[in-house]
Amino acid sequence: MQRISIITYDKELSESTESDSSILESGSECYDESDDDSGCDSYESEIDEENIWKTYTRQHKLNVNLPKYSNKPGNNQGIDGLKAPIEFFQLFFSDHIFQEICKLSDKYYHSKSYKRQYSSHKRKWKTPDLPTMKNFFGILLYMGIVKKPSLKDYWSKNNLFGTPFLNDLMSLDHFLQIRKNLHFVDEDDCDKNDFLYKVRNLIDYMIVVSRSLYNPEKVLTVDEAMIKFNGRSKLKVYMPLKPTKYGFKAYILAEASSGFVLNWQLHNGKRNSLISILDNLTDPFAGQGYRISMDRFYTTLSTVSNLTEKGFEVLACITKNRAKLLPKCKMK
Repeated sequence: MQRISIITYDKELSESTESDSSILESGSECYDESDDDSGCDSYESEIDEENIWKTYTRQHKLNVNLPKYSNKPGNNQGIDGLKAPIEFFQLFFSDHIFQEICKLSDKYYHSKSYKRQYSSHKRKWKTPDLPTMKNFFGILLYMGIVKKPSLKDYWSKNNLFGTPFLNDLMSLDHFLQIRKNLHFVDEDDCDKNDFLYKVRNLIDYMIVVSRSLYNPEKVLTVDEAMIKFNGRSKLKVYMPLKPTKYGFKAYILAEASSGFVLNWQLHNGKRNSLISILDNLTDPFAGQGYRISMDRFYTTLSTVSNLTEKGFEVLACITKNRAKLLPKCKMK
């Protein structure tokens, strides 16, 4: 049974100052296994005088049995033998996924057909099949690599600006028709209070597949990342201190050594608690002996206590000017 010392707030003050004060020190000035009981008593006397702090180790007897990390890090079967980029792409977008997209897009089109004004010159809708949907996504990937002034330029007949092979895959009208009705969710069976409900199923699927392909090393890290976006969206944020200042903010859990992303959550514009964010990111790895490293943004007593109780080792950063921090815990 491993003994861990966590210094925490007085219960009455924790609610008002939790976001301003936090620390976990294991094997440091705040606690050392070599210290005797007299050291703990001296801490308690100081804490009683300030009437703010108290120790979990002595008063709450916080004993956590941290599991031993025993996973074998590295790629799972099926990755090492890949030779072409398309094979890696197919790990995420299998034929089954494309067929589901075809079915959901067709259902969405017919559910909205009564609102459309048909004219004789418009292309009639045809349920997209597997090759058609693959061609559509292939064109999207090509457009991400080869930039042109406008969408119509890709189908231009001009030898200088056009891309002749796109007409062999599908016409511009066909492409626009699929893009307008592309769907990843059943509109009749979804939570529309979620800002990301239209792509929620796809996001969750990608995360599960990504996590199944790789076993991470022991040390994981929690951090934020910016996804560049200059369009209009309720979820777009401005982060002046980030290299990418405008875009979507994501909370991520990644392997510390390689940066391989294991889980992520998009900031939805709501004021979510740090505990709920960390729970969503780390729950799939609880009780497996992993170590979570995080910066001062996530370091509060409640988050560190919660992670420790779930079987994580925690390596947390904190500044010495943290509000109401014990003088002996202010490290130079």
